[in-house]
Amino acid sequence: METVYVGLDLGSSSFQQVGIKTDGSIKVNRSFTTSEANLRGAFADQQGEIHVHLEAGELAPWAASIIAPLVTRVVCSHPKDNAWIAKDADKCDRVDAYKLAELLRLNRFKEVHYAPDQPRRNFKQLVQHYDELTGQQARLKTKIKARFRMQGVIVRGERLFSSKGRQEVLAQVEARDLRTAIKQLYEVLDQSVSAQEQARLLMLRAAQAFPEIKIFRTAPGVGPIGACRFSAYIHTPSRFSSKRKLWKYCRLSVSHRS
Repeated sequence: METVYVGLDLGSSSFQQVGIKTDGSIKVNRSFTTSEANLRGAFADQQGEIHVHLEAGELAPWAASIIAPLVTRVVCSHPKDNAWIAKDADKCDRVDAYKLAELLRLNRFKEVHYAPDQPRRNFKQLVQHYDELTGQQARLKTKIKARFRMQGVIVRGERLFSSKGRQEVLAQVEARDLRTAIKQLYEVLDQSVSAQEQARLLMLRAAQAFPEIKIFRTAPGVGPIGACRFSAYIHTPSRFSSKRKLWKYCRLSVSHRS
């Protein structure tokens, strides 16, 4: 049975498919408009033992789930680890797809893990959504403090984010237009807080489908948010290249326990 190594350069509008044989010669080189039907069609006519390599990205989990039943193996690698592709001035879809195929043939790539089942992938996205809103909220608070400092108003702690505290601090800003600008930042912050709470509820509701989260919560210092992060992120082995990074993340999650 012939073995073919296929590189798939995947874009939102089109994708390039390059297949090479074990001796390095090119067997397939063609492009398609990106769609589920075309992804299936690109591999439905392939014969032999087909191994597919694509770079991690927004479309990668979706494409891999479509291709997987049609081929022997699908692997995803991180773009930052593919210096031959990322740092090469000669970049085009055909060349990048060929390089992905060649890296797979030579086994010169670092695999990125994607959960094979859709519910778990969806849950990870919900956790990421919550974390993104949490980060957005922290950035907004930093920005509000900076705006006050620019007016010579120095406030420490969380007092300026309470309803009473923010009014007291705003009163110290003399320029009316600047007060209005800071009020607008407060409005965005309030919206972010509300969205974060809704995201938290979505995440915790989805978490009920994964029994390991209850086990995580039995560990001292691990709350519901930390348990969700453990399940979503530690489930992805490539996120942690060493035990040191793994334990660092665990300690970080515990220190921000909900």
